[in-house]
Amino acid sequence: VYTLHDIIIKQTISLVHNKNTFVMNYLIFNPYAKTIEFYLRPILSLRIPDQVNEKAPEYAIFPYCNRLSIVPLNRKDTLIHMKISNGVFTQEHQDYTPAPYTFHQKMGGGIQDHLSIPGFFESIITDQQVNISVSCTLEEHIDDPITAIGSEIARKEALVFSKDALFNRLVKAADNFIVKRGDGHSIIAGYPWFTDWGRDTLISLEGLTLVTKRYD
Repeated sequence: VYTLHDIIIKQTISLVHNKNTFVMNYLIFNPYAKTIEFYLRPILSLRIPDQVNEKAPEYAIFPYCNRLSIVPLNRKDTLIHMKISNGVFTQEHQDYTPAPYTFHQKMGGGIQDHLSIPGFFESIITDQQVNISVSCTLEEHIDDPITAIGSEIARKEALVFSKDALFNRLVKAADNFIVKRGDGHSIIAGYPWFTDWGRDTLISLEGLTLVTKRYD
């Protein structure tokens, strides 16, 4: 939750289960119906997670009203779709260099990254309460973010079966490490960039699947 004077912004973020889709919703409380200019600037890395860019990524973009499509030039077979619920996209390219990744360096990775901002989404808000939702996906169909967030909350709640609140939180957290691979499922070793590792899978198999009653 963010507060700016009398404006309150509640941000909710979720991944869509079994899809390469990220959704986000901003619930904005504007009690005095002021005119607010709301901007979102996507920051692109377009790289594999365990590396850093030595220079800003190159890409082609195709903006249309409230949508943006992105094709990385190093992965021309990939098409990324972004959409905002109410607003428009304006192209305004700029390179972006974030603060050094000191933790990433401790893990053996690079310390300095080079990213890119293709432009910004802009929404003009005059109502006392409004939802602004954003989706980013590799899928052909773009999910409705509010519906997707509600479905994911309901799915997670259906996983729990204990009266112990801490245990239920661990069951929900364990779900994040079980991912879809083709027609089956796999276990990833960790976030943000570990993938499938046989040793880690076998170590965690009992806790992630048997204890949480994921027998299938």
